[in-house]
Amino acid sequence: MSNQNDYVILYCVKSIYIKIKPHASTLAFIAGFIWDSLMLSRIDHVFARVMLTTYLCLAAVCIVVINIHESRKAGSKTTLRYDRYLPLILQFCFGSLFSAYIIFYTQSASLAVNWPFVVFLIFLAFSNEIFRARYVSLIFQLCTFFVVLFSYSIFSLPIVMGRMGGDVFVLSGLWSLGAIICLSLVVRFTAREIFRRGILQLVAGISAIYTLFNLAYFTNIIPPVPLSLKEIGIYHLVAREPDRTYKLIFERGSWYPLFNGTSDIYHRADNEPVYVWSSVFAPTKLAVPIFHVWSYFDEIDRVWVTTDRLEFLVVGGREEGYRGYSFKQSVFPARWRVVVETARKERVGQVEFRLVSAKALAENLVTEDR
Repeated sequence: MSNQNDYVILYCVKSIYIKIKPHASTLAFIAGFIWDSLMLSRIDHVFARVMLTTYLCLAAVCIVVINIHESRKAGSKTTLRYDRYLPLILQFCFGSLFSAYIIFYTQSASLAVNWPFVVFLIFLAFSNEIFRARYVSLIFQLCTFFVVLFSYSIFSLPIVMGRMGGDVFVLSGLWSLGAIICLSLVVRFTAREIFRRGILQLVAGISAIYTLFNLAYFTNIIPPVPLSLKEIGIYHLVAREPDRTYKLIFERGSWYPLFNGTSDIYHRADNEPVYVWSSVFAPTKLAVPIFHVWSYFDEIDRVWVTTDRLEFLVVGGREEGYRGYSFKQSVFPARWRVVVETARKERVGQVEFRLVSAKALAENLVTEDR
């Protein structure tokens, strides 16, 4: 009876395996993405940086060893026995890096502006399986490695240097170029014939990627990593208490208290000022100026008209983000928008609301301390 039960269990397991085998890569990617979402909670955590650096180093080693074997310079039995696993390891490293980048860049993205770059990362992550056969191609290996390396340096260098800006981005690009040149030279000396055949395509590919990344950054398509907007809302009162908490008075949103959201309709009475309170996460030791840009929508010309660009400093390190606010007295009934942006006008996030006149304060006001 026991043997019969074991046979039934074995048969069920085998049937399940046969059914899920065609979808194994997809399931592995989903599982990896969930794992990264749980483990990579902060972009500046030591664990995140160690893990991503390990993936990059392992990918570089795989590229070198794969091409040593392909050039037939390594004929040991060990290399021949395990070489078929190296493209899979390389694929795993690239897939893990892309899934981590989706998490970090999406946290910093304002989809209205940054969606092309987010879509680009999602495409690379999901096409990781489609291009599996290309992982033995040196050109594909090095170009993909340059993409993951450049994407990593864009947010890691500001964390190390404690500041952001165009000069830091240029430095991250030059550092990535230097690293890919060093890796290419290693391949050149260990797999000379393969490198010689693909040198022109490699130079063209790396140059194209470098140019596209620079165009994307200086047109603000790349999200402003490592910054991310944790919270933003419209308030009737924002006051800082002696214990460094903030007293907030606001109108309940339609999903309150599920998301602690403020209403997108602001009932203004007695010419009271309108407050915008935001919380922006920045890594430890990073201090950058942030701007609240106030605009109203001109219904005649159908354009947003900027009225104010109010600055305050964001200091990194706080898990829930650095809290700051701005307010405006000279407002009028209209559609209003407040954009949170950097000095380079990179959009971190925004909030929109419609201001309407009221004879008395709204009845659904909520008071909270945060």
